[in-house]
Amino acid sequence: MATIIQRQDFHSGITAITENQFSVDELDFYITEKLENNNIRLILGKTLGDAFIADLTGTPRIPQTAKYVTIFNELDFAISNEPYHTTGLKDILKTMVFISFTSDQTAFNSGSGNMRIIQEAAQSNSLITKNGLLTNRNFENITSLQGYVRENPTEYPDFNGYVPDLYSPL
Repeated sequence: MATIIQRQDFHSGITAITENQFSVDELDFYITEKLENNNIRLILGKTLGDAFIADLTGTPRIPQTAKYVTIFNELDFAISNEPYHTTGLKDILKTMVFISFTSDQTAFNSGSGNMRIIQEAAQSNSLITKNGLLTNRNFENITSLQGYVRENPTEYPDFNGYVPDLYSPL
């Protein structure tokens, strides 16, 4: 199945995943059309999400219509003269996959490689902090993207996305 997010998207940057015997196959099986489509529907709502999904083609899947390309990629815009920025739907999905994947795996992902976690309740505090920070950054990206969509109801009718939650260690 074709997906938007590919393994190569995790080769560098803050969402880098070291590929070794613990993660290569797991990551390939983890990234699915179903996972991506569910997240798109959460962010945009069912009707608008389905219209966006129907516009995706190719491998990797990318939108073809200009209005969907706009929200797929990084975007700077203003609402009532207030500047906003979003990394776009592709990066939002990538961050969601990273957070979910690294939280679910039984290996701690570090810059020097993955280490198998032996104790069931053990998890690195640095991973928890990193995933919390990424969740909050993604919250900002999602709400900015949704703000753009709300401000353009002619282009994006039937928006009914969820409001994401901020991460809090409390």
